Amino acid sequence: QLITGQLPFEEKSIEDIKNAHINKNIPLVSKIVLGIDKNIDDIISKATAKNPGSRYLSATAFKNDLIALAKGNYKKENLLSKLLKKL
Repeated sequence: QLITGQLPFEEKSIEDIKNAHINKNIPLVSKIVLGIDKNIDDIISKATAKNPGSRYLSATAFKNDLIALAKGNYKKENLLSKLLKKL
């Protein structure tokens, strides 16, 4: 809501809003705010992932990706590159 200026779900009842938060992914920011860097979608999607294991491990990691995006240095890290770093 801070980035788009609108609520992620516009359901009619409290129950429908609750179910939307539980079952639906939030809309892509780039579909609402035209001209915004589409990499913000990756960052927001990761931060709001339904599966806790898919989310950022810390607020610092989230902050670091936002800073990298602001500086033009953001690169989406894929699972393979994460595994290779551990070797």
